[in-house]
Amino acid sequence: MGWVAYSFIMFFGSVALYLFVRKAALQNISTSLSNLAMFGVPLCLFAADATTSDASLSLSTWQLFVIFISATVFAYGGAIKHQWVTLSFIAFFAWGFLSLSAKYLFDNAVSTQAFLLYLYTVVTLCIVVFDKIRIKDFSQLTASKWLSLGAIGIFSAVFNYGHFQAIRLAPNVGYINAFNAASIALVTIMAVIFFGDDLTSRKAIGVAGITAGLLLLLV
Repeated sequence: MGWVAYSFIMFFGSVALYLFVRKAALQNISTSLSNLAMFGVPLCLFAADATTSDASLSLSTWQLFVIFISATVFAYGGAIKHQWVTLSFIAFFAWGFLSLSAKYLFDNAVSTQAFLLYLYTVVTLCIVVFDKIRIKDFSQLTASKWLSLGAIGIFSAVFNYGHFQAIRLAPNVGYINAFNAASIALVTIMAVIFFGDDLTSRKAIGVAGITAGLLLLLV
């Protein structure tokens, strides 16, 4: 598959992921547990994929260092407590840094499987440490909450696999981040439909502009 096909996988994985994250919030599932599911479940899936594929998992010390720094910056940005606008800007730059790091490593013969395995190992450990995850945090989860966390994990894996495979193949890494940003437009609309979220006319114009930008990438 080409980068556009992987981008669409990322696109729909992103929409499903964020809708289930929102559902988990409405179920009063802590952000810490949602974050752990978002990275811990994909880690298990990526580990299984890495061990059954022919991809090389051997990396140089420098390549491991780049992954470690990228993962730490990304995880630490998610652990900061602040207003949503500030967090959005932090996420914007963290994702940009991570995407550029991934493209650099892919251009230097690092496999997608190796990158995802090591990245998610570091991020998952950071979440456990930063958020002080404890076994008893899981004791109050109902079946419906477990299902929501499982869905978060699965769609996170779909999103990230599509995202980084697209980055590997795309002529410009910025195209993939533009695709990812466009998925937020659909998330905004779906949030209005399923959760009754606010959508003013001014914000609707912004959503339309993002969608138009995505169409320009495809023509």
